[in-house]
Amino acid sequence: MLAKRLRVFATTAVVWLTPRAATAQSPVTTPANDLVGSATRARSIVDAAITALGGLSAIQQVSDLTRYVVRVRTDFGQGLQPGVPARNAGAMRSTRDFSGQRLADARYLDITGGQVARFLTAITPSGGITVNLQIGTFRNIPQAAVAANRAVLLRRDPESALTAALARAQTLRFVGDARVDNANCDVVSFADVDGELVTLFVDQVSHRLARSEQLLDDPVLGDVISATLYLAYDAIAGGLVLPRRYIELLGADTLQDSNITQIVFNSHPADSIFAAPLGAIMPQGTPTPGVATRLADDVYVVPGVYSSLFVVFGDFVLVLEGGENTRATENVIRQVRTIAPNKPIRYVVATHHHYDHIGGLRSYIAEDATIVTTPDAKPVIERMAMTPHRLKPDGLSRNPRPTVIQTVSETRTFEDGKHRVVLYQIGPTPHARQMLIAYLPNEKILFEGDMLDIPDGRPAPGGDDTAQLSRLIDSLRLDVNRIVPVHGVPGTIDDLRAALQHRATVHSYD
Repeated sequence: MLAKRLRVFATTAVVWLTPRAATAQSPVTTPANDLVGSATRARSIVDAAITALGGLSAIQQVSDLTRYVVRVRTDFGQGLQPGVPARNAGAMRSTRDFSGQRLADARYLDITGGQVARFLTAITPSGGITVNLQIGTFRNIPQAAVAANRAVLLRRDPESALTAALARAQTLRFVGDARVDNANCDVVSFADVDGELVTLFVDQVSHRLARSEQLLDDPVLGDVISATLYLAYDAIAGGLVLPRRYIELLGADTLQDSNITQIVFNSHPADSIFAAPLGAIMPQGTPTPGVATRLADDVYVVPGVYSSLFVVFGDFVLVLEGGENTRATENVIRQVRTIAPNKPIRYVVATHHHYDHIGGLRSYIAEDATIVTTPDAKPVIERMAMTPHRLKPDGLSRNPRPTVIQTVSETRTFEDGKHRVVLYQIGPTPHARQMLIAYLPNEKILFEGDMLDIPDGRPAPGGDDTAQLSRLIDSLRLDVNRIVPVHGVPGTIDDLRAALQHRATVHSYD
């Protein structure tokens, strides 16, 4: 849910308030025809907020800063069933080496179902990397995306958000005032270096940054506010006053509650913090992301962070998994049209209701495809299809179509004289109450989502859901040679066994 944000250089801004957080909202006024006055007033508000943190001089004397964070992620899009959020523990070590222009976030998150995500993102003057700490692989961040990634990481923290606003003073505007989170706030906006419009709420009494907001185009929720609340300000060594708690909201819902247990200044972090661990490798020989790869006659996988598989039947195409967003889905549609130019995509299977697995379905609905999914996912997909996308209108926004959904409670088979695909509803699972897997008996291929991940060609340590998948393969008597995961590249039954031998047990960012 990062990225896909509003890119606009605005001369005025509108304050967007999330319903549960805003109380007794005051009318917001934007000075008309006075851009100079607006910018001047906004600059004074930002200056006061920086002073409330301890002052610009104190901030500039910090050569590096590391925060140790424990957090609880409460995600309505990832629960065992719709409407019940997942509650997952996590932690992060966030290091900012200002003097060396280096940033590193090492983080872990428990995943519903027993797996663990452990990742490092590091950016230096020479570029950036992402590291999968669970399996020991890394990839370079494309050079064109490094600046945007740097900006996203920096503006998360108050001192960096305010100094970014100061550095972008030519884009600063005074928006008005509003009462949010039980405080009267002055509201200013600025356009960051990546073009993102950021709105800052500064408490009129304490002059501390109380909240920051951005307007997003979310694949499932549509136009929605992403906000961070800054709480529990505390005097820290070096004369700074910084918050000890961040609450992140998506729309009206709390997404993440982070408590900062320790803040370390001027520790001169080691170079290793900003690099892949010794022994980590850059994957070689894996399929090219986003490019269809043939697995068997008329069976293709489009690998990526979220992979899709499609089968070319005699009269139509069946797609397994709809992708995480419109961009990914439109790429799969292009691949299908190249390989099967005269056949419609008639069916798209969504394995379960989690938001990150249905975010690309709108493009298929616009193609008149029927969505095949679980009963749990049906109302979630119906709501998603109705959400407005005014920031970035997609194909369904421009050409609305009715949403046709068919559900699978037990099994369903698609077949012609040459091909056969069998869907099994295998829930409840430790990851989701209802879950579909697909089996291609002729090719001995199993397609699954989230229960076994094979990123970069290496199986990630398994969880309870991985163990259940193994048992189900045996109980259903499925003869499986290849496993195609949504997350990762095609593997074998041996990858499943390897994942089970290395169950997720490491819960730290070190």
